[in-house]
Amino acid sequence: MRVTLILLTLLNFNYIDFPTWIKYTSEEADFEVKLPRFPQINTTTTSSDLGNLKIKVHLVENPEFKSGEDNLLYMIKHTDYPNEVAKLIQSDYYIEFYKESRDEIVNSVRGKLTQEVIVKVNGFEWFEFRVNYENYQSRVRFGMKGARFYVVQVVSHYDGLDNQEALNFLNSFTLL
Repeated sequence: MRVTLILLTLLNFNYIDFPTWIKYTSEEADFEVKLPRFPQINTTTTSSDLGNLKIKVHLVENPEFKSGEDNLLYMIKHTDYPNEVAKLIQSDYYIEFYKESRDEIVNSVRGKLTQEVIVKVNGFEWFEFRVNYENYQSRVRFGMKGARFYVVQVVSHYDGLDNQEALNFLNSFTLL
């Protein structure tokens, strides 16, 4: 089964430098990103067919969220898969794994998928999609580097997702 994805041919990787934002580096998780402040970091474990998987979440929530102005949250989540599973995902099963992961996120908020594109993160093809739910819209990018699966997400009010802060966050994410 083929998934039709819109190939994003032009991405604006320029971003305005917000002087109050910090450059957050996770040496352990091999990424760097600009955030409005230092994130809360939580680790959970989930049971799966592959055994227990550790999920680490780096989260910044906006307590002063206003419709159309700011973003509700910025999140980077990562999970390390067993090497043999990661190799399978990256070869034959990548599109199917993407679809299942995307659908799990969309269904978890009872949302509607509104857009899908392919983006480049450090030369790797990653998937990006948007989900509308309730009065919110979420823009999610995810992909793999080695055995690590990353999810990079920003949530805003339905009409405010293309604000400069959301673009800064997404476009500043780099793998080390």
